[in-house]
Amino acid sequence: MFLFRSFCGSRRGDEADRLAWHSVSASLRPSFVPIRSGLRRTSRRLQRSVALLILFSTFAVNAHGPFDGSVRMLVRTDSIEATVTLGTDAARAVLSAAGLSTNTIAELIRARGPHSIVKLPPAVTAHVLVIRNGTETLPATNAMILSDGLEVILTVIYPRVERGTLDVRAVFYEEVAAMRPGSFFAHDENGTQLGAAQLSRAAVTAQVAMPSVTREPGTHVGAPSFK
Repeated sequence: MFLFRSFCGSRRGDEADRLAWHSVSASLRPSFVPIRSGLRRTSRRLQRSVALLILFSTFAVNAHGPFDGSVRMLVRTDSIEATVTLGTDAARAVLSAAGLSTNTIAELIRARGPHSIVKLPPAVTAHVLVIRNGTETLPATNAMILSDGLEVILTVIYPRVERGTLDVRAVFYEEVAAMRPGSFFAHDENGTQLGAAQLSRAAVTAQVAMPSVTREPGTHVGAPSFK
């Protein structure tokens, strides 16, 4: 009610405020400080501005652009997990570039429940990211897709390398002409940032400084492979 009057203030609203004041209990009235009409109008304009700002800010946070994209990388002790979040149109274009049929794409990006993860064909991963450690290209060992109908999350797993600096190329920015600028962040399991970059059609690469890793005797580097 108050927010609605803030948007639609009028003389009638002033009268409603006067009546509402008379309904306030006597115990609260001593704390009331009269406000001159000019200050009241200024206050109401400010309230309307704040309400509009909150409204549009909420919309911006909840909106999912069809060609938005971002990459988050988590470096674990035994694997590297890359999570690519795309708008549905961008995801459709990436899957199409990978040679998947229209029916297969529609099935992969349709809205599912929060835990309904579907395995991706191995050929798709090369159209998402390419990660190199020096001259070696890391092979994707697993890939999954999850969609809520507004955005699509692709998760790709790579083997952990012992040392060096990884060169990460966001191939989907090269293959999808309508991609909007996005971000890249890499962290280890302790939350330490290992790399960050702004991604766009003109800047498709990022670097990740691999931290040293300590393992228990008998453990090895690796991750489950595609089956």
